[in-house]
Amino acid sequence: MNRIFTLFALLIGVPFFISGCGNHDDDTISVAVSSHLPPFTFIEYGQLRGFEIDLITVAARKMGKSVAVKDVGTFDNMFSFVKSGKADVAVGAITIEDAQANSTFHSISYMSGQLGVVLKKGVSLDNINSFIGRNISTQEGVIYEKWAKENFRDSIITKRGNLRISAEELEEEKIQMIVTNLHTACRISRRSYWLYCESIPNTTHEYVIITKNDDKFIKELNATLHKMQEDGEMETIIKRWRMDAEHQCVNSNVN
Repeated sequence: MNRIFTLFALLIGVPFFISGCGNHDDDTISVAVSSHLPPFTFIEYGQLRGFEIDLITVAARKMGKSVAVKDVGTFDNMFSFVKSGKADVAVGAITIEDAQANSTFHSISYMSGQLGVVLKKGVSLDNINSFIGRNISTQEGVIYEKWAKENFRDSIITKRGNLRISAEELEEEKIQMIVTNLHTACRISRRSYWLYCESIPNTTHEYVIITKNDDKFIKELNATLHKMQEDGEMETIIKRWRMDAEHQCVNSNVN
């Protein structure tokens, strides 16, 4: 485990494990994640990190539990792991719409977000008609594909689990746009001199934690998240990962 995350885990006093999600005790919350959505969940130096890793770890500590985190690969796998009992919860930029579409139980909202797009510098979203009939890659999830289909008729829309591959395709002009959440759009664009991100107005959505079907557990988790919002601990984690609005899309559409 890298030094930064190890230090964080020691400071908050919660054991952190990367392991299989099954066969755990009642003192451990098993967490399914997909590691391709920075800054929510991602792999850095061989270790799982991210805003939601910190979020669920702190929530577990307040509930008197530890966490066992498993990278299950794809976005869809997170839902199947929870529904099959292989995991207690799943985190990974999951919206209320995703939870409803997959008929899964979920927590209260812990943060709002909005859609963002990644474009090649020199290309503007102002002329939206120029993207009709083009190749567009979207983050896995209900709202991203829906927005792309509603705004770009006749386009070839591909859902992609790993948006880093999409970023390479965008640089090479194999695709013309990436539709994702604004936080991830900003992270992707900052890694490339050739790319930039734009926010999409009027696309506010709410993030939730997918949970197992256990009323007592859900009530305790919701109470914990609510307390974290009230006492400022949620805001601390949000600012640590630069998820607050003031840090979004600071790059420019200029070479």
